[in-house]
Amino acid sequence: MAAAVEPKSPRGAELPVSLSNGSKQDQSMVQIESKQHKAEEINGEEGQASAKETETADTKEKAKPQIPGGGVAALRKPGCCVGPSTITLSAVASIHTSKISLGGGGVGTGRYYTTQGNNAIAIVERILNNWQWSKIGDKHTTSFTLKWADLRQQIDYRCFREGEQMVNHFPNISILTTKIGLLESIRSSKRKLLSLRLPVHQIIPETYRLDIQSEREEFFKIYVEDELWICKPTGANQGKGIFLVKSLQQVKDKLAFDEAHCPVTRHPTQRIIQRYIHNPLLIEGRKFDIRVYMLLIAGEKSIFAFYREGYIRLSCLPYDDKSMDMTIHLTNQYIQKKHPLYTDVKEDTVWDFEKFQNYLSKNEKLPEDYIATTLTRQLRHLMFGCYHSVSHKLERRVGYFELLGFDFMLDSNYHLWLIEVNINPALHTNCETLKQIIPDVIEETLGMAVEVWSKSRRSRPVFPIDAQKKFYTIFPP
Repeated sequence: MAAAVEPKSPRGAELPVSLSNGSKQDQSMVQIESKQHKAEEINGEEGQASAKETETADTKEKAKPQIPGGGVAALRKPGCCVGPSTITLSAVASIHTSKISLGGGGVGTGRYYTTQGNNAIAIVERILNNWQWSKIGDKHTTSFTLKWADLRQQIDYRCFREGEQMVNHFPNISILTTKIGLLESIRSSKRKLLSLRLPVHQIIPETYRLDIQSEREEFFKIYVEDELWICKPTGANQGKGIFLVKSLQQVKDKLAFDEAHCPVTRHPTQRIIQRYIHNPLLIEGRKFDIRVYMLLIAGEKSIFAFYREGYIRLSCLPYDDKSMDMTIHLTNQYIQKKHPLYTDVKEDTVWDFEKFQNYLSKNEKLPEDYIATTLTRQLRHLMFGCYHSVSHKLERRVGYFELLGFDFMLDSNYHLWLIEVNINPALHTNCETLKQIIPDVIEETLGMAVEVWSKSRRSRPVFPIDAQKKFYTIFPP
């Protein structure tokens, strides 16, 4: 078994020399798209200040050396918890020689805290330790430079110090990452999406909210017995709580159960019901979905970037639309690993894009550059549409960043469907393909986030981003 991939280069005050960010053909295509699809200026909805800083804090702030361009003093928000700045602006000694300075915007060393969890924490810590950052063990401290949390609820945004700290979640990212949040964001942006040539009915399958009476009744009216639909709770991930629907009574019974077992102080589970994609494209007779990553970084210029290397996740079992076995229908690793066959076939349940392309060329007779051109263009287009639908609503403060997992499906006509957007996407490396992809995703995410933050807090130009290698910047172009 291959050894875990080590971080390629530590970044303290310096970052690796950037690699080419796409071919000239790719870059010109994005420029053309950006001209056709001019995004609105992102206006973050920053909270109103509600408290004054203490006299002591004011005195300390005045005593700090002023950073050109305003620096920390210009970025600090009133009403936030006040604590000592932990940023050391002196450069860290270079461990590798193939590096260049950030043009005066180097971050130096920092202190980081990672919450308890098993989702990529070991990889994050290895990368930051390799950059000579110091780990903080106190979970109650607010004196961190960077906090990496599995859950958004583990971040106290009231104490966040803009320009001095970084956190890996936006506070209101649920407008994109819950089933209902995504549905409503897409619906409310119908005009914007049409301007991008993205009609809603071609982005996601036909969907109804079961928590809204009018939509629930509309679904009851159009439902045809024995049609296959899929019902999903809005806030869950990893396939939890999802079930297939083949009768109307099945839905009514579930809603009645939710109502009867809901605590008095809470609302019943919110659910959507979605028309099942009846003609999925199959790989070796198995269902699959496509996982790609999107990076959001709030800064002087907010960044939206697409990671070039995705992968597909396949079921252990042959597809059978008559079966109600969820292992056949849901391809994520959380569901697949519950099947007895998983241990023996797990390496064949995740394919990188190269293997996927080889299969498509041989068995579907698609062009050898289908993934690199057609599919990638469609993925970027749909992801940009999603970002465009929420960009004016996202709370953005210097130091916020987010790595999202987008899941798509191809049907037998090669139409691309958006399935969901995942906050805290699985970043496990439990098979060889993921060992080759995930550590690089995380390292580049951290490198870009730190660099953009470092430049933004000093009012320095963000581009070019030296840490950028495989992420493709879609907005700004």
